[in-house]
Amino acid sequence: MNAVRLMDRTDSKFVLPIGRLSVLLAGTSTDYRVLEIAGKRLMTYKTLYYDTPDLQLYHRHHAGHLNRH
Repeated sequence: MNAVRLMDRTDSKFVLPIGRLSVLLAGTSTDYRVLEIAGKRLMTYKTLYYDTPDLQLYHRHHAGHLNRH
């Protein structure tokens, strides 16, 4: 855990055929690790999202505004 910075991350999402997944994972094994805590690799979490009734913060995010709160 000392080498993992959980609060400073970049998420990327890709769509690919399921048959290519094993090739992709094998090619990233030297750059990425799987976080395991107490023998668990899948963690559940809940998120509570605050916004205005007209979803102003959501729309600002998708318009590229970086400073949101």
